[in-house]
Amino acid sequence: MTNQSILLISHYADNKGTTDYVLDHLCNAGMNVYYLRHPLPESGKVQSELLIYKNGKKADVKTYSSPSNFGVKSAKEVLLNLYILIQLKRKNINCRIGFGAINAQFSILAKLLKIKPIFWGVDYSEKRFSNQVLNKIYKKLEDSACKGNDYVIQPTKLQKDKRVSKHNLLERKAVIIPNGIVLEATLLNKKHRNRKHALVYVGSLSPQHGMANFIKEIYVAQSIIAPLYIFGNGEEADKIAKMVDRYNLYGKVHQMGSRPPRDIIEFVRTSQEYLIGIAPYASIEGGHVALGDSLKIKEYINMGMPYIASNVVTVDKIFSSAGKTYSSRSEMLKIIDELEIMNLTNEARLKLLQDYSWEALLSRNLEPLLAR
Repeated sequence: MTNQSILLISHYADNKGTTDYVLDHLCNAGMNVYYLRHPLPESGKVQSELLIYKNGKKADVKTYSSPSNFGVKSAKEVLLNLYILIQLKRKNINCRIGFGAINAQFSILAKLLKIKPIFWGVDYSEKRFSNQVLNKIYKKLEDSACKGNDYVIQPTKLQKDKRVSKHNLLERKAVIIPNGIVLEATLLNKKHRNRKHALVYVGSLSPQHGMANFIKEIYVAQSIIAPLYIFGNGEEADKIAKMVDRYNLYGKVHQMGSRPPRDIIEFVRTSQEYLIGIAPYASIEGGHVALGDSLKIKEYINMGMPYIASNVVTVDKIFSSAGKTYSSRSEMLKIIDELEIMNLTNEARLKLLQDYSWEALLSRNLEPLLAR
């Protein structure tokens, strides 16, 4: 693989995502990688960037202004994708991987340039936008990406089935690569008889992720004693802050803000409480979460935390021994009342995650695609 040159195109925010782990893997293999990334609104960034890696080492960065208007911004990003694709042909790139349908266009041109086009569908939603026009455009982009690219990667069978039935994706082109983790060497969250229990949430604070409703059901209606630590930001952050103030939940619900992964790991490692990860996903029509592969649950297990999750997402059966899922409010309350029985040993953690490190997943699934 070391003699290959690859173009990655993606959108990015603050948190490290799938594209970043793919980039790490390719750079570790000593490849030449060109990573064109466009800022998401929540990133606070105003420029697209082309990150250039030579033999796996960062060599250069080029920047391109990004308009604030959504429509103009999207159009400019698509044109920039086209421009960079044509320009990099002179660099003899072998493959273009577009993360998200909008970044996986121009596949026919790519083939004419002898560049293998791959579409990586990180998520999927039947109703991406409330605006009907935008939603139709999104569906057309999915149609085009599924039809034109040589391979279509997605993290779950549910997403694959949707693309096959809704966008005419051919089964032979469909590839499933689950979300992975960077395996922690040691158990961070150890259970002791005298340690009190606490709940932890890490991730986006959107209606689909269900944290505001969880606080309402557990801390407002039931006055649960176990404290809750929330790491993340999003559209419901202010709503949660107002709930904390209105119902005097100070000392129980702690909004920790958005933190780098290392800070969260250090928090878990040094906590005086036995921590349990929460994933209270909410069922919302057209939402992408229900079709996704819950990376959150794998990350909790990786840090040594048992998990509690709603059944909105499908949890792989292999992980069922590491936590509990609920389908109703009464089931959720029963689990919360029995926190003291939850535990996750290091042996169980390592056994569950051994096949889900990014290194193992990409070596097993992505490298064969690139070699074809």
